Amino acid sequence: MKKYTFSLFFLLPCLLLAWQNVQLQVINYPEFNELSADSLNKQISRTDSLLQINFLTGNLFKQNPGDSTLAVYYDSLNFHYFMPTDYSFNYWADSLYFQILASNIEADSVVVLENLVVHADSMQVGIFGIYSPDYMVLNQVNSNVKFDYDVFEVAKKQAQKLQDCNIIIMFSNLGKYIDSDIVQNLPVDGVISFDYREQRDELFRNGRTYFYSVNGNQIGQLTLVYKNGKISKKWREIDF
Repeated sequence: MKKYTFSLFFLLPCLLLAWQNVQLQVINYPEFNELSADSLNKQISRTDSLLQINFLTGNLFKQNPGDSTLAVYYDSLNFHYFMPTDYSFNYWADSLYFQILASNIEADSVVVLENLVVHADSMQVGIFGIYSPDYMVLNQVNSNVKFDYDVFEVAKKQAQKLQDCNIIIMFSNLGKYIDSDIVQNLPVDGVISFDYREQRDELFRNGRTYFYSVNGNQIGQLTLVYKNGKISKKWREIDF
C-alpha cells in the first residue's frame, strides 16, 4: 500500500495574521477510560494566536475496548494524529477521525501517514514518526502490517523528504540514546519521545537536536515561534 504524506495548510486570508506560530501538544500514554478522556479533552487549551496540533502517543487504553462505540466516543476528542503502541492500531484504528503517523509502518486496511507538513504563514514544520521494532514483538499485529526495521535509513529518508521545511520534528518510541544516534547527522531540530526521562529539554551531542519527553499524566507543549526569519522553541509540561 502506498504511504501517505499530508500537508496541513492554514493560509486562509482571515487567519494569516493570527497563525504565525505553531504549538504541538502531546499526550503520552494516557491509558484512557471514559472519565479521564473527557476530563483531558476539557483541559486542552485553545488560542487564536497560534496553530495547535494535538497528538496522542503510546498506550491509549487501560484495557482493550473492543467496541466500535467507544471508538466513536474518542473520535469526538480534540486530537488530530496518534501513534499508538497498543492494540488500538489493530482493532479499530481505521474508524477514528484522527490519523496514524508512522514512517516505518504500512497497513492495507488503515491509512498511515509517513510524514506531515504543517504550514502556518511563513513557517513550514515537517513531522515524522519512528516506531521501535519491539512494537511488532509486544503486540499481536495483523498480518497485513508491514514494518521497516531499518530505523536509521527510514529517518534519513524522511529528513530528506522534509528538507525544505523550516524545522523538522521526529516522534519516537525508540529511547533517548538510540534517538541521539539516529539524528546525529540529520537536520532534525527536535525529538519528541515516548521514553520519559528526568532530563527532557536537552540538547543532543550534535549541537542541533533537542530531546523532549512527557510523562503519562501530563500534556507536553512544544511551541514554535517564527520571528525575523528565525524559529525559537519552548517546551513545557502541564498536569491534567
